[in-house]
Amino acid sequence: MKYLHWDQKTITDFSETAIADLYAQGYVFTRMGKGIMQQTRSVRINLKTFEFSSENRRILKKVPSLSLHIEHLPATEYNWEMGKLAKDFYSLKFGPDIMSAQKIKEMLTLPKKSNFNTLVTYSDNGTDIGYTISYLSSSLLHYSYPFYNVERAPKDTGLGMMILAIQYAQEAGLSYIYLGSLQRPGDTYKLQFKGLEWFDGTRWKTDTEEIKDILKLQGPTLESKHVHIIGISGVATSALAVAFHRTGWKVTGSDKGFFPPASTELENQGVSFYAGWHPEKMIAEGVPDIIIVGTASGSQNPETLYAKEHNIPMYSFAEAIGKFFVKEHSIVVTGTWGKTSSSALLSHILDQAGFDPTYMFGGISLSHDASARLTQSSWNVFEGDEYKSSPTDPTAKFFYYKPTHLLLTAVSWDHADLYPTEKDYFDTFKKLLSKLPSSGIVVANKDNTGVNSILSSASCPIITYGSHSADYTYAGTNQTKSTLSFTLSHAGNDYAITSPLIGSFQAENITGCFTMAHTLGISVEKIISAIASFEGMKRRLEKRIDGDQTHIGVTVFDDIAHSPEKASSVLKTLRNIYQGKITVIFEPNIGGRRMEALAKYAHAFNDATTVIIPRLTTLKVAEGDTQQAIDGEVLAQTISQTHTHCIYMPDDELLVQTIVSNAQKGDIIAFLGSHGFRTMIEATVTSLHQ
Repeated sequence: MKYLHWDQKTITDFSETAIADLYAQGYVFTRMGKGIMQQTRSVRINLKTFEFSSENRRILKKVPSLSLHIEHLPATEYNWEMGKLAKDFYSLKFGPDIMSAQKIKEMLTLPKKSNFNTLVTYSDNGTDIGYTISYLSSSLLHYSYPFYNVERAPKDTGLGMMILAIQYAQEAGLSYIYLGSLQRPGDTYKLQFKGLEWFDGTRWKTDTEEIKDILKLQGPTLESKHVHIIGISGVATSALAVAFHRTGWKVTGSDKGFFPPASTELENQGVSFYAGWHPEKMIAEGVPDIIIVGTASGSQNPETLYAKEHNIPMYSFAEAIGKFFVKEHSIVVTGTWGKTSSSALLSHILDQAGFDPTYMFGGISLSHDASARLTQSSWNVFEGDEYKSSPTDPTAKFFYYKPTHLLLTAVSWDHADLYPTEKDYFDTFKKLLSKLPSSGIVVANKDNTGVNSILSSASCPIITYGSHSADYTYAGTNQTKSTLSFTLSHAGNDYAITSPLIGSFQAENITGCFTMAHTLGISVEKIISAIASFEGMKRRLEKRIDGDQTHIGVTVFDDIAHSPEKASSVLKTLRNIYQGKITVIFEPNIGGRRMEALAKYAHAFNDATTVIIPRLTTLKVAEGDTQQAIDGEVLAQTISQTHTHCIYMPDDELLVQTIVSNAQKGDIIAFLGSHGFRTMIEATVTSLHQ
């Protein structure tokens, strides 16, 4: 697990007053190197008001012969056994390679490399059994890096060492003792002391129940818990499975079929899964403690029915995120478009800045090792989908994520199957805004008229971004085949932004993420560096073939643009970069196949030379929905009303042969849609390489 920290400083003023001031702001010395202080979830006791509890005194009675003495560093002599003792202790407690004997030697003997000036030695009946490498001044003691002989030391030695240090610091007349930081669920033992305070990134708090909830998963403990995920092969659900697996849960799953990359990732992570709905397989490794039901798995499959009959707790994907993943500071990125790329980029920025956020987004990032992660940080970044939470729960997913910070990218009527009218759609976003706490923040895209029309529903501060007349603005966008660059301005300052992403519209997404990150206090330098290192998403203008790197000279793109508006934006970007013909193969999502959505197709494909509608995927119709989704032939006829060359081609093999045979050097083939186009993309790529 990464060490949680929000900021880092390298100090040059080593006076006790300057250092005490930084400790009061949540900064602590670590083993990083001379002068380096990190702002973390520090924990301290005010010794002026502290009193020992009966439990503290009981622990001391259990180690009556334990004593301590102080030695100032650097040590005049170094015993290699101390380094080995520390290495063995940290390997046992936290895993291999956490601490090296060489690092211990450096902290004890090399003042030019270490910030620590005190060695506290603990003895039992005259025999040295433990140590802490600490920082001591006239006002504070930082109790840090404890280690002891686990085999020889009496039970409760570790806690006894800490209590003795508190007693020493109070008797010495110090103001505070700092007990390190709160990083893991196991760190809750530090919370037993009366008058304890912990730093939340902005201020000191005394609510121990709040920090306990942050440090542990809300709900079942990690040990011996089993989660089964029905519909595990989706991008989001497979990422959720991996996140649970990495935190110690036993994870199994089922689905109607498995395809890369989800199946590959599940196999690589050691997650057990099988095809089909089989209750007997679901309980083969023990009855699950909880079951998560994917949106597309239906409410009547045998595993769901078994869970209902046997009273196994069931959660939708959104409910599971809300119950087990939501943190104290919940950043939700939502909007009709831009939310997947933005949530991935924003989580990357926070991660690079040391926030170690929990995150979840519905795509595959080229800069993350999974699409979901669960950490012990107090921050999360979630993609907030406005679509229904499950087949039986029409609640928009983002309501379960309890946002304290909202990044709102765009609001334009979508998902007509769930929101029959534009008012229904907009009202859902208004309700989300109204639920934000007054202490929260909305970062809103001022260029979007839909966003502007609903902002009055929020009662918290609103910070805007856009191309003009906003708190943060972008201008001078320049897109090449490999680089996006523009100038971002705020409060009279201009910043040069460079990104490897394709799409001038990404300047808007990047500016929104910059705005949120900067509002959180992350430095401009860290934000710009993280933006430059973010490689983007699969199926977001993903190049499947780069024409400049092949003899055929044809570039193939794959993008999830499944609505006429999204398709129009992607095509406009491609037309601004490339001069050749653009052939687009388009398949809409379920909302784009409703009769009421057809008007939006007018002129949406103006930047395409040819539009081909393939055989559309058979859709599951919601229970009680009597309206049939339009088919491919009707969609082609609709687009043809404003486009001169749109054809319906239901034969996959013929479609691939047609687009490959007609392609010339400099041309673009773009597959746009929410489904995977069966194997047409792969067949096209293979044919072009031959």
